[in-house]
Amino acid sequence: MKKFFGVGLLIAALAVPALAASLEFRLSPQGQATDKLPIKSVFYVVLVGTEDGVQPSLFIWNLQKNWSSTVVGPKRVGDALVWGPIQLKRECDEVREGVAEVITADIGDMLVAAVDLQGKRAEAPQKPELLPPGPSATVRVGFPAPQERGLSVLRDGKSVEELRKGVYRVELVAPDLDRYCTVEKVSLILRGPQGKTAQIPLEETGPATGVFAGELKVRYAVEDCTLKASVGPISLQPGQSVVLRAASRELELEVAALQVSLKATLGEGKAVGIVDVGQRFSVSITPADYDEVRWCLDGKGVAGNTFSLEEPGRHTLVAFVRKGDVWGQGSLSLEATPGTVIAPVGREAATIEALGYALVQASAEEKLCFTLENAADDPHPVVYVGKLGKGCPNEVKVGPDGRFQIDLRDLGVQAGDTLWIYYEDPDFAADHTLVLVQVK
Repeated sequence: MKKFFGVGLLIAALAVPALAASLEFRLSPQGQATDKLPIKSVFYVVLVGTEDGVQPSLFIWNLQKNWSSTVVGPKRVGDALVWGPIQLKRECDEVREGVAEVITADIGDMLVAAVDLQGKRAEAPQKPELLPPGPSATVRVGFPAPQERGLSVLRDGKSVEELRKGVYRVELVAPDLDRYCTVEKVSLILRGPQGKTAQIPLEETGPATGVFAGELKVRYAVEDCTLKASVGPISLQPGQSVVLRAASRELELEVAALQVSLKATLGEGKAVGIVDVGQRFSVSITPADYDEVRWCLDGKGVAGNTFSLEEPGRHTLVAFVRKGDVWGQGSLSLEATPGTVIAPVGREAATIEALGYALVQASAEEKLCFTLENAADDPHPVVYVGKLGKGCPNEVKVGPDGRFQIDLRDLGVQAGDTLWIYYEDPDFAADHTLVLVQVK
């Protein structure tokens, strides 16, 4: 390689006339002539229309950098002489094996190739229009040729198919975006649900790697009895997806959500969906080998795995569960019923507040009808009926509508007797009720 500063250059060539000879830059020996060469490519210079025995030297100038290179040893292919392969590299690129010559340039530089078949001297040109005599060609150095690109999200060096809590490496392999001998950047676009977007920079791992990388953090959080997740600056729910896009490559990944189920149980494991107000119950979680749980009851944080509902009505219990680096949630809807009541049908009952039971008056020949209220948590309720201070009680089954009848004649009661009717929740002894019947 030689530098030229206005010094004449002798092009060593055989003095063989070639009226129709032409010089071309090509990307392959048999390819078409081109006026643009991608940086980091391999090219050829072809002299067409020469006779056998002509072996001129080829000179290539870089006008912007004011230096030239001599390429010797062309190969004849038909009526053409072919020089190459010639590597077009930047200062930061390594030299490839098997190339005939190396030309250093940057994007935007102009190269001039020339031969002088008459053996005349040629001045080093300072601009394209001052070309030496004889066949010549010019070409502009452009952006790298398009290449296959790849976008991936890595954890511990392995590609992932879903996102969990942790720090990930986003990697874009795009050799054609490595244009200059500097560390370059590419924008990664994140798009979440409802079209929310954000940008994260990916930085080239070196001045000539063509690999762009950045960090992506995934988090979970339980806030105000709501499970949330974030992928970088994008907020979303576990189970939703985020789209990553960089350099026309796109990747869609879901934020992992742990599948959680809950079951409320009493005593020895009886599953329930209805409980009494104040009744304690346990909640089991699947998966059982979870690492952390946080509870919310009706939108407020609570502690423990056993609970009671202090107000009648429908309640929602939610468990936010973590197993490893994944969170999920499960919920239960429970009905809390007030204390059970035995209410007479078609007659009034006096309530004796001090003793906590109701008093009904009836004649010895009547049939009494009652309703067992607030006993929906007992699938097969039974009440007990007996004479106060006399004999054993009788069982009376309650119908599906909660009603039951008592025929005083069947019980052999007489005027002056007192009959008692009693119910107790088999799962919650604190839920019981008593009615007394005075026989006239």
